Amino acid sequence: MGASVSTSSESRRILIIDDERPILMTLEALLNRHGYQTETAATATLGLRAMRAHPAALVLLDLQLPDADGLETLDRLKNDFGDSQVIILTAHDSLNNAIESIKRGAFHFISKPYAPEELLSLAEKALEKRSLLQETQALREKAEQLEKRLVLAETRLAPVFKSKVMQEMEELIGAMAPSDANVLITGESGVGKEVVANVIHSKSRRAGKPLVKLNCAAFPQTMIEGELFGYVKGAFTGAMNNFPGMIAEARGGTLFLDEISEMPADLQTRFLRVLQEREYRSLGSTRMQKADFRVITATNRPIAQALAEIGSAPICITGLTPSRLKSRRSANGRKISHLSLVHSHSASPRNWENRSRR
Repeated sequence: MGASVSTSSESRRILIIDDERPILMTLEALLNRHGYQTETAATATLGLRAMRAHPAALVLLDLQLPDADGLETLDRLKNDFGDSQVIILTAHDSLNNAIESIKRGAFHFISKPYAPEELLSLAEKALEKRSLLQETQALREKAEQLEKRLVLAETRLAPVFKSKVMQEMEELIGAMAPSDANVLITGESGVGKEVVANVIHSKSRRAGKPLVKLNCAAFPQTMIEGELFGYVKGAFTGAMNNFPGMIAEARGGTLFLDEISEMPADLQTRFLRVLQEREYRSLGSTRMQKADFRVITATNRPIAQALAEIGSAPICITGLTPSRLKSRRSANGRKISHLSLVHSHSASPRNWENRSRR
């Protein structure tokens, strides 16, 4: 059941379960004076019935009840009304049970005779905790809804393989996606390079793992290294906390580097070593970490220019074979933008290499 943030009146409703009438009357009067709505019950049965009728935000529960064990009653309250907080009312001789109640989910306990100020302080803290838990759950559900909407949006943005040229593209993607071949996608801005990267990842054996994206043109060149490799606290000025880096975040999945031509040549050299050795170090760290990801890169430069620009430190050029889908018009007369795929010989299966040369 989805969590909902309580209204102001509901969030201040307190149920008192105790078989001693003087205590019920005293607590009821004290809490009412401080603006709380109260309900009382002299037995566990009546208390649970009251909760089912009007769930309280907070329950003050005596462990010594005539019709049920207090700890069992606590268990039922936490099972059936999980977001309601419970404060245990206990005598000194039942301190062990009070400690056990904390382990079972009670917010806190207070010994009889209690100080009114202490009880009111505990009640306010318990209600504040409940409110924070509800807000956290509401934010979590909202995040899940946004994630579902994002997935739906990406699905709607997926390419429609109807024209002959797009069917050829689908065939190429379907053939090489299951492998761990590193891929370079080229094409002018707006042609859908990121969409193709999404499709490649979704059809790969890594589809259940993260697809982590880094636009190399969106960061100053001095920052790209930290974004990729991560860093430890104090590695450089401004490194106030540890940051795992995108290589770590992509573990088991795919790392998509957009605008790869914007990556500095020396950093390409270091990244190439990661692809070869499958291990790396975060900035400022001496500990080697395993690298387990597939890399897909993209650039809006023409294929020859892109290969030339990354030639001094070839992330994807050694043993590469370009497979180009030339610009043409589809059956309905609309121009198909130029898009190219480049893959690594050594990482891809033979049947894909043969297809890419047609």
